[in-house]
Amino acid sequence: MSGMSKGAFTADVDGSAITLNGKIDMNNVSNFDLFVQADEIDTAGIMSFVPLRKDLSVTSGKLQDLHLNLKSEDGKYIMSGNVGFKGLTGTYKRGNTIYNITDGTGRIMLNNDQIVISRSSWRVNDQVTKINGLVTLGKDEEYLNLNVVADKVALEAITDVGVTGIVGGRAHIGGTTVSPRVDATIASDGISYNGYYIDRLQGNIVYDNGLVRTDDAHLSIGEGSAKIKGQYVADTGDFDATINTQDLPLGTFTKDMISPVTGNIDGEMRILGKNNQVTDVVGSVERSPNRHSRCCS
Repeated sequence: MSGMSKGAFTADVDGSAITLNGKIDMNNVSNFDLFVQADEIDTAGIMSFVPLRKDLSVTSGKLQDLHLNLKSEDGKYIMSGNVGFKGLTGTYKRGNTIYNITDGTGRIMLNNDQIVISRSSWRVNDQVTKINGLVTLGKDEEYLNLNVVADKVALEAITDVGVTGIVGGRAHIGGTTVSPRVDATIASDGISYNGYYIDRLQGNIVYDNGLVRTDDAHLSIGEGSAKIKGQYVADTGDFDATINTQDLPLGTFTKDMISPVTGNIDGEMRILGKNNQVTDVVGSVERSPNRHSRCCS
């Protein structure tokens, strides 16, 4: 048999019925144009046929109410249609960090190189996250336009920089899988980093090209509060923050300096440092009313 072969048949893949119709080039079976329909498919039986990036894997789960058009010509895949998913499990690796993904549910719509994700919920390192939006496939990276909602996330579960605490917030993820940009609004009732502790934090944060920055974060420590504008360089650990304070316990930030500053203060100061070490504090501050301050120089 040679040339294009047309037909329709129903196949059984690990106990799931799949209906296919279309055509296959019998001279080169890698060239085909097929319509696939199924009520439910176990991903274990089909993932070897799905072209995924090396940093992304799907190990288990179910595809439901599947309606797909699959085309392949000279090794180039084109997919369109829509499919629901339930209980998806897998991993995503970015650099040296591996994210374990479980309990994925939702629906995706495919249109050539675009994937629309709707009504999806996931556990990423056991943290519940809802993701909706668009992923556009590229040759070397994917282009992102995603909205993320996470009401209660343990920072230590998704980061490896020593930050702990519970946060919730909303974020937009743009850019690419290689160089993402994240614009987020977050709130937390407690964050700690190498002995530094903040009772409450809220504000807008941007991550772009390895730089984390904020222009309007507000924090509370004890009875004191502060507004922060600053940045943190992820690769080097360098940080630079300008803080407007009201009754803020300064010792919280300077306790690891050779000459720590203690007491509660009002005013503005700039704090410089690297990793968990404050290297310099400059500014104009005054002792809070009815408080005592001490500075060793």
